[in-house]
Formats: sequence, structure tokens, C-alpha cells
Amino acid sequence: GMLKKFVSGEVITIEEKNKPYYELEATARLTFAANDLPKVKDRSDGFWRRLMPIPFKNQILDESKQDRRLVDPNWWTHSGELPGVFNWALQGLMRLYQRGRFEESDECIAAKNEYRQSSNPARTFLEDSVLFDLGSRTATRTLYLEYANHVKAFGYHPLSEGQFSKEVKKKCKQ
Repeated sequence: GMLKKFVSGEVITIEEKNKPYYELEATARLTFAANDLPKVKDRSDGFWRRLMPIPFKNQILDESKQDRRLVDPNWWTHSGELPGVFNWALQGLMRLYQRGRFEESDECIAAKNEYRQSSNPARTFLEDSVLFDLGSRTATRTLYLEYANHVKAFGYHPLSEGQFSKEVKKKCKQ
């Protein structure tokens, strides 16, 4: 809930220990770095519309090709590279302001779609295990129990029957 408030620009109440609370409007953009993507329970379009995973697929494993100077702040100070990097960042910021939004590459969109799919085990179950045929019938309880057993086997907690029913209805509308 706090994450949604932050990204939507709602007023946030800050409570520090032994101090009076205060409210503020968040204006910063959040950036997270992770080796493994966290499990996400939120299936809303609002969450996924705001998320932009950026895959970093290249890793320089050969240590002889790694430039160790780049982690030293003194190198950046004395290299003469900082003004160029700063100008490059300013040009990117100007493009962002002109567009009014971040631009997503095809690779970022594909990463988000894959992440969204993997974060919705109910949808994955329905796509991989259920044949939607207008002439067929399956008892709701039977389908739910199959789903619940399936997701538990993969370490997920099943949705409630009502929430699962909503996922089935969404899938049927496709």
C-alpha cells in the first residue's frame, strides 16, 4: 500500500520514533536493483503500468576486461570524464521532459511481460493446464482444487476462490 501511495503521488504520513508525524508528497522516482525479482502479488494494471524492469544481460566475467578504475571516485574526479557524463545525463533528462515519460525498449517490455506472467500463477495455470471450450463444463470447485494444488507444488499461495474466479473470468474474455 505504501509503495502505491508513493508512486501515485498521494500524500504520505511519516512517523519517526519519538517525534511528531508529518505529511509529504513524494516527488522522487523509485529505483530498485536486484539479482532476483521479488514475488509480486499485485495483479492490477496500475502496478504493472508503472513498473519498468531493465534487464542487464551482459556480464564481464573475464577479469582482464574489467576496468577496475570505474569504482574509484578519485579516478572519476581526475579523469576529465565527469563533464561529459554530466552532459550526457542532461541530454537524457531533456529527452525525458520532452517525451513526458520514460521510453520502454522492446526488451524492457518483454521482461515486464515475462515478470507479470510469472507473478500470476493463476493465469499461468489457466493458460498451461486448462482448455477453454464453450461446449465443455468443469465444476468450479474441481477447477479451484486443481489450481490450488498446482500453485502449492510450485511454492505459491493460492488465491481465494473468489479471486481465482475473477482470473478465470478475465481469461474467458480474451
